[in-house]
Amino acid sequence: MAVILPFDDARPFSVRKIRPAIELARRRLERDQTLSESTTIAFHYGDSRCDSAHAINEAIRQHILYGVDVFLGPVCDYAVSSLARQCKLWNLPLVSCGAMARAFTSAKKSTFSTLTRVGPVNLHSLSIMFKLILSHFNWKHVNLLFEVVAKDQHMKGFCYVAMNAVYVIRRDKEASIQMTSAQLDYTRDYGEIFSKKISTDFADSCVNSVSSEATTLTFDQFLLTNLLQLHV
Repeated sequence: MAVILPFDDARPFSVRKIRPAIELARRRLERDQTLSESTTIAFHYGDSRCDSAHAINEAIRQHILYGVDVFLGPVCDYAVSSLARQCKLWNLPLVSCGAMARAFTSAKKSTFSTLTRVGPVNLHSLSIMFKLILSHFNWKHVNLLFEVVAKDQHMKGFCYVAMNAVYVIRRDKEASIQMTSAQLDYTRDYGEIFSKKISTDFADSCVNSVSSEATTLTFDQFLLTNLLQLHV
């Protein structure tokens, strides 16, 4: 088995953090005698660097050297995307606790047929939830503001992938939602971005229920606030 994960401990899913669980699973299989006596399990670890090029390069290397039967990881979406496409051609299973992008659901049969996701979160569900929130409050005009590299230290491209899952709602003709987006970065004047991208067109799109004053929420605050209101 090939385990393709980042060696960088700054990642929440580095090899050092995940390897104990993998070894525990192996010992349990051996203890329960689930496998025949002639079957042995070998894990070959490779560094994905949370990068598509490095992940596929490491996978090809291990495929040639060891003739692996299954890939565990990668986790980062872009790394999974490239390797999952190759695994379809090899007809080999890939198991990942990541692969959160909506495309892994919508293109499951056509592109990622050998991929199995075992993670607790996927962004297809985020898209559905966001659509329900917009419908509940009857919001029809939405501007998404996001930072492209805000979470890259944890998972490369996460913010862009998350916003893309929400942005796809605009294709729903029944919802009739007008949606635009703007990327935030540290090289531009936020005041200028807010005045041009938000202006009075979005001044009342998010209203504080206590003071009735227009307010700005982070994406995490927005989801938490409205989930609580929907629950009540």
